[in-house]
Amino acid sequence: MLKNAAAWWILSLTALYFMAIFIVWSYIAPVLQALFPMSGERLSATLMLFGVAGVVGTLLGGWANDRIGPRKTLLAQLVLMTGTMTLVPYTQGHYASMLATFMLWTVARFGMMAPQQTRPAVLSPSQAPLLFSLNSSMVYVSTALGAALGGAMSTVLGMQHLAWLSVPLGLLGMATVWIRARPSSPQGHMTPA
Repeated sequence: MLKNAAAWWILSLTALYFMAIFIVWSYIAPVLQALFPMSGERLSATLMLFGVAGVVGTLLGGWANDRIGPRKTLLAQLVLMTGTMTLVPYTQGHYASMLATFMLWTVARFGMMAPQQTRPAVLSPSQAPLLFSLNSSMVYVSTALGAALGGAMSTVLGMQHLAWLSVPLGLLGMATVWIRARPSSPQGHMTPA
């Protein structure tokens, strides 16, 4: 399976977007406090709203995946995720715009799950369980790497600018979706949509 270049493109996207997410999400409370200082109660309510946005994103991602396919859905979500991460530092001092930006970000990051899980099944149905397993491993590795990178750079950039580290990873993620690797096996497995 790992000789198939298309599998590597799928795994690469998982690594890139989970790193992009966890650079910020690992430190979400201090990031939010740096952008707009708030009470513990308001912080809890804000995080609850992000949870609601996550549910919406999961549902929208699944809906879009079924109707327009995984590739277009992923590109749309990556554009939204990268765009919102670019805007985060500019929301400093403005609770409503910060909340809206992070809620859109949360919709995007949760919306990528269904289409990204579809791609291994389309690539090689007979080896999908193996690819799902590798994809899950990539999630854990890239989550740790994102948290480590965010922690290392937080004192350099400041919590309010941490989201900018996610932007190049989002752009690289878009590039992995655009590149359509050809099947490497003689059986002619499908390239993920």
